[in-house]
Amino acid sequence: MRIYLLIILLTLLPNTVQSAQFAKMLKLAEQGDAYAQYYVGVMYASGDGVPEDDKNAFYWCTKAAEQGVADAQSYLGYMYDNGEGIPENDRIAVIWYTKAAEQGVTYAQYKLGLMYTNGEGVSKDNNIAVMWHTKAAEQGDTNAQYNLVVGYASGDDVPENGNITFKKYTESPKRDFDKAQGNLDLIYSNDEIALDNDSTDVIWYAKASAIFYTKAAESGDAGAQYKLGVMHANGEGVSDNDKTAVMWFTKAAKQGHARAQTRLGLIYEFGDGVPENDKTAVMWYTKAAKQGYANAQHILGDIYIKGEYVPENDQTAAMWYTKAAKQGYASAQYNLGIMYATGKGVPQDDKIAATWYRKAAKQGVAYAQYNLGVIYLGGQGVARLMQFAVKWHIKAAEQGVVPAQYNLGHMYANGEGVQKDDKTAVMWYRKAAQEGYESAQLNLGHMYQFDLDVVENDIKAYVWYSVAKASGHEAAKDNLDILKKEMTQEKIVKAQELAAKCYKSDYKDCD
Repeated sequence: MRIYLLIILLTLLPNTVQSAQFAKMLKLAEQGDAYAQYYVGVMYASGDGVPEDDKNAFYWCTKAAEQGVADAQSYLGYMYDNGEGIPENDRIAVIWYTKAAEQGVTYAQYKLGLMYTNGEGVSKDNNIAVMWHTKAAEQGDTNAQYNLVVGYASGDDVPENGNITFKKYTESPKRDFDKAQGNLDLIYSNDEIALDNDSTDVIWYAKASAIFYTKAAESGDAGAQYKLGVMHANGEGVSDNDKTAVMWFTKAAKQGHARAQTRLGLIYEFGDGVPENDKTAVMWYTKAAKQGYANAQHILGDIYIKGEYVPENDQTAAMWYTKAAKQGYASAQYNLGIMYATGKGVPQDDKIAATWYRKAAKQGVAYAQYNLGVIYLGGQGVARLMQFAVKWHIKAAEQGVVPAQYNLGHMYANGEGVQKDDKTAVMWYRKAAQEGYESAQLNLGHMYQFDLDVVENDIKAYVWYSVAKASGHEAAKDNLDILKKEMTQEKIVKAQELAAKCYKSDYKDCD
């Protein structure tokens, strides 16, 4: 996105020059110059020549966006998307991203692709998502290209008649090696992604690329050495051989290749193809992290916060998490949110914690979504907004976060932030109860026993009180004793048999 380039350029100026530049731009902005309004907004956003002020950044970017400045429209989408200077609003973010994307702003096109993929602010639509990712990809946006490649390689929700094919982004190395090398980077540059398509074309691409990568690697190309290491580690187009993978990773790492250094760190930490060596692992992680590689920075944060292989140091952990988080590394953003929420390694600050949770939550980190929902529920560091509390709880619950499922059960049972709905409450309580969550088991029993909107069933109530008691919930015993007095001996025997079956099945077979 062009705005980031502008911010970098502005920060290179001395403070006095920045202040003078700001005064000049502000005067033009007040006279209605659209681009000056955008620049002033950027300067407020970055704190260049003027104290950082998200609200003023939003004000001036809005002025510029309304006059049709594409980058301002894109940045306004970003502000609504991330809740910077204005409460987050995915629907309005889509509106501004769309205006910018239609003017050719690559970042906005990429973001629209994501939002249509995930159904954020719009109805989920893979055809439109592919269209916007394609536009961004054709302008050279590697994230969009990568999303298209992974989509076509995996076959996940990609329209059969899409106007970009997997082959387009894995051009035949036989025809054009330089272009092929760049396109194949999209597949092999990610440590966590491997080809999972066994079609003839993909197998051929892997074998052909191995030939060319081998030639480049033998000539000393660090990137090719790294990719060849990945291919040997995964058995893609070449034999699966850990020792050969280590050899190529080492050659690349010694030339300063950060991804190779990180892979070597993992290899030495877990003893894949080499004897375990914690000190060597930390050495390689540190080399990669100092080069700015976010994955290595995040790993070092984990190592220092747990005191694994190095003395425990929360401040150092926070430093590495921060570096990775600022690069958009979702897990680091989540961990940093925890550190600010608890005051571990950093000053306790609920507002900053909410900011980092939000960033991670938007990237799909389930427990960040849950924590953000809890923050909105309690109004910690943010305004207490039940619609956002419900939104983030649902996202987390759908990913299997059990406390989020329990909280949703409570919300629907009591009409907190949602319309009271006992059947939906039972559904969420049951999901949490089946994972062994004691309070959900207790509340599920209570709903079967008392709530009018749920078909009363004292046998089911007995079952869930019984397993809650067995799980250690103290209140369940009293509830069970009261319920027994209202049941016949025949029902009690039947309920006890069902409870035993439920308990033995890990709460999955309880009806």
